[in-house]
Amino acid sequence: MASSSSDWLSKALGRVADFVERRAWWVLGLAIFATVISFSYAFMYLGINTNTTEMLAADVPFQEAREHYKKTFPQNADSILLVVEANTPEMAHVAVNTLDVRFRKEPEHIKSVYTPFGGSFFEHNALLYLDLQELQQLAESVAESKPFIDELMRERNLHGLFTMLSESYHKTHWVNESLLDSLFRRMAEGIQSSLAGLDYVLAWHSVILKQDIKDSRTRRFILVQPQLDYQKFLPAETALQAIRRIIQESAVLTIPGIRVRVTGEVALAHEELQVVSQRAGLSAILSLIMVCVTLTIAFHSWRLMVVTLLTLLVGLSLSAGFATVAVGQLNILSLAFAVLFIGLAVDYAIHLCLRYQELLGLGDEPFPAIRTSLQEVGPSLMLCAVTTGLGFYTFVPTNYTGMSELGLISGTSMFIGLVVSLTVLPAILLVFPSSKKDYRSPSSGQPLKSIYQFPIRHGKAIRWGTVVIFLGSVLLLPQASFDWNPHNLRDPHVESVQTMNDLLEDKTGATWSLTLLPSEDQVSDYVSRLGALESVDKVLTIQDFIPTQQFEKLIVLAELAGGIFPQRSDSDFPPSSPEQDSSLTAIQSFLTILEGHIQRAELNPDGNSAAQLRDAIRILVARFDNVDQELKRDLLERLDKSLLGSLPTDPMNGHASAMPMGSITQHDLPQELLERWVGKEGAYRLEVYPKKDLRSIKALEQFVNEVRSIAPEVTGLPVVYLDGGNEVAGAFKQALVSALLVIIVILAIVLRNIWDILLVILPLSLAAICLVGYTVILGLPFNYANVIALPLIFGLGADSGIHIVERMRRRPAECEAFLRSGTIRGVFFSSVTTMLSFSNLAYTSHVGIASMGQLLSLGILLTLIGCLVVLPAFLYRVNERVADTAA
Repeated sequence: MASSSSDWLSKALGRVADFVERRAWWVLGLAIFATVISFSYAFMYLGINTNTTEMLAADVPFQEAREHYKKTFPQNADSILLVVEANTPEMAHVAVNTLDVRFRKEPEHIKSVYTPFGGSFFEHNALLYLDLQELQQLAESVAESKPFIDELMRERNLHGLFTMLSESYHKTHWVNESLLDSLFRRMAEGIQSSLAGLDYVLAWHSVILKQDIKDSRTRRFILVQPQLDYQKFLPAETALQAIRRIIQESAVLTIPGIRVRVTGEVALAHEELQVVSQRAGLSAILSLIMVCVTLTIAFHSWRLMVVTLLTLLVGLSLSAGFATVAVGQLNILSLAFAVLFIGLAVDYAIHLCLRYQELLGLGDEPFPAIRTSLQEVGPSLMLCAVTTGLGFYTFVPTNYTGMSELGLISGTSMFIGLVVSLTVLPAILLVFPSSKKDYRSPSSGQPLKSIYQFPIRHGKAIRWGTVVIFLGSVLLLPQASFDWNPHNLRDPHVESVQTMNDLLEDKTGATWSLTLLPSEDQVSDYVSRLGALESVDKVLTIQDFIPTQQFEKLIVLAELAGGIFPQRSDSDFPPSSPEQDSSLTAIQSFLTILEGHIQRAELNPDGNSAAQLRDAIRILVARFDNVDQELKRDLLERLDKSLLGSLPTDPMNGHASAMPMGSITQHDLPQELLERWVGKEGAYRLEVYPKKDLRSIKALEQFVNEVRSIAPEVTGLPVVYLDGGNEVAGAFKQALVSALLVIIVILAIVLRNIWDILLVILPLSLAAICLVGYTVILGLPFNYANVIALPLIFGLGADSGIHIVERMRRRPAECEAFLRSGTIRGVFFSSVTTMLSFSNLAYTSHVGIASMGQLLSLGILLTLIGCLVVLPAFLYRVNERVADTAA
């Protein structure tokens, strides 16, 4: 550092020390008051926002397009997606309908509920939505099964059903094993549902068709828009608790094979916020513990450890208060500012305390030792704070809001930490002074002596090795990659992420589509052009909810309704129910026959439909034996409705009004459906679905670029992820270059020596380039979270380099004596505490934060090696050349 500026700062810091000596108790009192106020304010008002799309500037084009879509179709935004899965379509239908009804009864927690292809409209017109070939196959199957149907229709009640099944093992001419297998599985589900109090509908058309069970039929979705309370730390917590309570109370989960999982934007953000907030607090606590242990080892004094810890807590509280005032809420990046502050601001206290210890060991009294420490170390600390703080501030001008807010908070916190270290720490030392007992001379044993001499003894090998490693890492730079997908940053073990990954695996996750909002006259043109693209699987519009080939289908349905199934009158429904005893007798008789059949056939009970039905009937009979007559009657009525409720109208569809009365137009579609596909101002919603798995960057780029070639204004998460990744990469480059330029300019102004500047930059440049090479070798890409590592390395590495070069210029010494100095010990222990603080982040289940902790820890380690091994080797080489030149 130039002598004039250093002398001026030393004098100013001497006056600061004199003021603190005269007003030590006032300084401590003011610090305590400010700490309490700041901590209380932050505790009450500082929030957290984990929405990664909001970590980018709102005025970029792709963000504006997404906001326009949300305003046009607000009911599609901020939703929770429930994925309902069952063994058969009927059970999925039962579960979805049950939950839909219950959700609509809780408007205080749920704003809206939408079940795709649910409701009376689709139940009434279900047959029109079958393919014509499938509908014709249904007609053929019904004709083949007419003997079975005629037998069933003679007595349409429980007694008739179980009596017919008992006779089925003797009348093989009108029934076959495959039909019974399909029927038995559904009857077992119907009995289980009735016992659980659920409304089940046995779909007789599925039985007759002997349909295979497909995911599209057994997996259903419910879209729930929750009431979000932004006054709470977790805005969706109350709504999600209500949703999970409703699921449990509905008893749908008591039926084997039914699973209800929760995902969607709101659920993903909620669980991510839970993971991040829980781990952030734990990381901060663990960081403090590790800092305390390291400081105790460094100082050999619990008193100085406590003083440093108190100084950190004061600075951390004031920084949290500033964050609350400046931004109001933390994002996924700025949430780590507490760990960053602990790891970085502790450096100031370490260097001051170690120099203070050295002076005590030399015989100084406490106050002169404090004053001299501030005058000698203070200028370097101020330069370090400027380089680190401005390094953080280079994040602020970027379009990456997450990085910008982190830069503002952390940059300011560096200056807060500096001020606290130069005022509060001396005040504590004056009020609670240390003695010479708090100083222990560094060990100078033979093992450590060889370590101290290592950079000089092997200087040439170190210098050449540095060159080779540097060039090798440079060759790897072009292979460095950026993971654009923020979904990959989330904890893969939580339910919402696992569910979304399952949906993405088979491409049923609607969130990965692209959305376009053309006018009505543009729809057909866009559909034809987009549908022809190589990367596009299909284009969905409101027109796709209108059945095709309706005229041909209505002819087939008319033949089915009039020729095969008997027409009913209102008096035919519901069918007459026999006496309870008659029904129970028929059920028990069939159970006996079924048990005999299973025993004779030696059927495997696992997965066998006959065994499943047997087990369900056994439970049913046991329930009958333990309830009174009224409950027995209610159970029989529910069972009758579950197994036969659809039969009197039409066995083909399994719903009470499945036969359409005429063709369907857009105006006939439900209003709830129309509102989700046609905006109030006439905009039509087009959903474009990809052919490939968009978790591949190449597939995503191809999909987005091809669609944009036709519709540049398209929006959707693929666009947000891709353009967001490009914005983050651009912000990263901008921050990296800016940080490097700012540091060089500051060093040039202060040091005014080209060799000193190069020596300071050497370890941090080497660490940064080697860190990039590490990401390539281990396949660890940069992402939204860990992208801050490189700019930070420049700021952190500069600090250590400044301390070493400044100490060497101020007090030239032999290598061993220099490496045993308080400055080197300060660099070592400050780097270790910083590295340990960051390492806590590496063990969180949140992938993004874990990768940030991993890269930061490794970066600090590389910087430490560069400062303590590489820098001395080059530094003393420069000194030798200077000496030779002088000679």
